[in-house]
Amino acid sequence: MAVGPIHAGGAQRLNGDLAEAAIDYRRHMWGLPMPKKGITGHDDWVLTEALATALVALEQLEAKHQPNAHMDDIRKILSNGKEPAAVSLHLAQAKCRLFPDLDPLEIYREYGIGEEYG
Repeated sequence: MAVGPIHAGGAQRLNGDLAEAAIDYRRHMWGLPMPKKGITGHDDWVLTEALATALVALEQLEAKHQPNAHMDDIRKILSNGKEPAAVSLHLAQAKCRLFPDLDPLEIYREYGIGEEYG
């Protein structure tokens, strides 16, 4: 059996993505793309960042304008299956993005995070 490159004859769809394939799958399995998880391959990360940013933005509203029930739901979704420290880190990073003029270390401290993350 000859072992040489396998040519796909141009672009090939691998897990929904176009990819040029010229690999020897019998020797180099590392050459194939990893299967995507979800739509983007990092859906959980994108949703976590979006929810953290939304929550921090909603917290900036006057108390009478804050949708408290929705904000509680966002907190529940954010904390589901995540360590509390990870949630705090996402929230601190979101606030740093929303308020780039504020001192990041102060923001991290506000969320109970030490300087090791700053």
